[in-house]
Amino acid sequence: MVVRRTLAEQIVDHVRENIAQNIYQPGRKLTTQSLAEELNVSMTPVREALKTLAALGFVELVANRGAVVASLDEKEAAHLLTVYSRLDMLAGELAAEFATVEDIDLLRGIIEQMMNAVARNDQITYFHENQDFHSALARISANPVLIDMHSNLNARLYPTRFRGLQENSMVWKEVALEHHAIVDAIQARDGELAGRLLRLHFRGAWKSLDRSASDSENGSDLATPIRV
Repeated sequence: MVVRRTLAEQIVDHVRENIAQNIYQPGRKLTTQSLAEELNVSMTPVREALKTLAALGFVELVANRGAVVASLDEKEAAHLLTVYSRLDMLAGELAAEFATVEDIDLLRGIIEQMMNAVARNDQITYFHENQDFHSALARISANPVLIDMHSNLNARLYPTRFRGLQENSMVWKEVALEHHAIVDAIQARDGELAGRLLRLHFRGAWKSLDRSASDSENGSDLATPIRV
């Protein structure tokens, strides 16, 4: 079944992508009128989209200023990543219990697309396929509370994780290959192993976060990178 996305949802995707790619940088003012003109749409769906983006933490609604692109400091990113990574581990454990043959095929298909993106040095496609993989794990867990929390935290970390892809393709290949072992464990119904592999999978995220904190202490204004 094809699900049609509303105009407001499409605007959310557009703004979120521009924030992730640092086109809309932290602190930038996003007015309803400027976005409506940029996208050639009316202001009503833009207002709705900005409210959604504010609820997700992408922008802050400031009195008399409209929407401003939000920033995410290292401490807040660490708090979010702590919970998100645990949810991902739990999703893997539950996926080992509930995954169907179709689910396994879906996960392996996503990995194939990730590897193709690595071969093309295509950061954006790799990022989206990687997002799809972890979102699919959450859905396969069959736990609606986990799915909702995972989605919300993933949205908050979205720009930070995208910026973490400013590394070479060999790193992507290493991380992409780790997904194979995770799916192997799920297919073998070994939830404990799947969770352990996902915990190890996030070690790169913590290393990137530590590097960002070190850069900030040394006076760098680089954005916090998370690459998983």
